[in-house]
Amino acid sequence: MRLIWTIATSLTAWLSGPPAAADPPAQPTAPAAAVRPSDDGASRVRDGLLEVGGAFGLLIAPGVRDVAVTVSAGRFVADNFELSAVGSVSNVKAAGQSATVWSTLIEPSYHLALGGPVFGVLGFAVGAAYEPTLGAGLAVAPRIGVSVGVGRSVVLTTALSYQYITHSAGDSRTEPALIALTTTLRVTIGVAVRW
Repeated sequence: MRLIWTIATSLTAWLSGPPAAADPPAQPTAPAAAVRPSDDGASRVRDGLLEVGGAFGLLIAPGVRDVAVTVSAGRFVADNFELSAVGSVSNVKAAGQSATVWSTLIEPSYHLALGGPVFGVLGFAVGAAYEPTLGAGLAVAPRIGVSVGVGRSVVLTTALSYQYITHSAGDSRTEPALIALTTTLRVTIGVAVRW
């Protein structure tokens, strides 16, 4: 591959003739930040940025405990609009019983500038979820949260998310953990890196 590239660049240089006068040296530029000011002074998250991160979610209430770990990878397909792939595993314990669900979701999200490096985040994820007893089902997970840029590429997030998982209408299971698993509200805290 390098040989082909070398031949192509040499041939292009030979066909274009003698080299032109050298351009003045370029001025060094600062690396691009994850959040940049726009022409109107507002902050925005730039189109083309990539984001990889993870979050930890927890809900503790009388008789119920829900723990979730989430990883995500996304790309800003337009200024302030991100499309992410999200994978998560959560475990719910209720009335002495436990259930674990695995889910894979696609989430479009909008990042609303609140001032400086602070953004409100609105997302709506849709995908598939699997729990061994209930089987596979459709998962829907809206979330609302806040993200704060720390430095040039690290972003801290906190959010309130709700996840609903469908299951067979004929399934009349009454185990508390399975019931709690299909409709879950949790608070998440996470960190991500953008570049």
